[in-house]
Amino acid sequence: MNAAIKLLPLMAAALLAGCGGGGEISGTISGLTASGLSLSNGFETINVAKGATSFSFPTEVDDGNGYAVVVLTQPTGLRCTVSNGSGTVSGGLAPAKVNVGCVPAWSISGRINGLVRGGLVLSNGPEDIAIAANAASFAFPTQQPGGAGYSVVVKTQPLAQRCTVSNGEGEIGSEAVSDVVVSCI
Repeated sequence: MNAAIKLLPLMAAALLAGCGGGGEISGTISGLTASGLSLSNGFETINVAKGATSFSFPTEVDDGNGYAVVVLTQPTGLRCTVSNGSGTVSGGLAPAKVNVGCVPAWSISGRINGLVRGGLVLSNGPEDIAIAANAASFAFPTQQPGGAGYSVVVKTQPLAQRCTVSNGEGEIGSEAVSDVVVSCI
């Protein structure tokens, strides 16, 4: 066998040893009782199976580079949050295990009376929804965990109508909020 060919594996190992390594971004999951959770670490996304108690991104992050794990898609009926989700890889290790905690979440919805014009926009905190003319109901797409406060308000009035909200404020308990009423005249 040629001497140069015998040296190739040794040279490759020496080059890799000098690279400084990388850190695996992984962590624990609690409360994942539904499907649909996907996590992102910048350029990489993983889907996590219902019932999983841990996760790991397949691509290691090089020493000196940062990571930021976020929830890309919430699972059905749950609200998941990330703790220890960002940092910098040093010495081939991420500084702390990432933790993802999931809790039951509920929708906020209600009925609309008297709306005949377009232009109505409802708001719940940072989330806005545009309501079509003649709509009889509404639902905010983002579900909220039990214990979270909500405050549904009219952000933009419809053309030539005035709408008010009743039952629009409170704290989410252990079921969906469905008794918000928007009345338009």
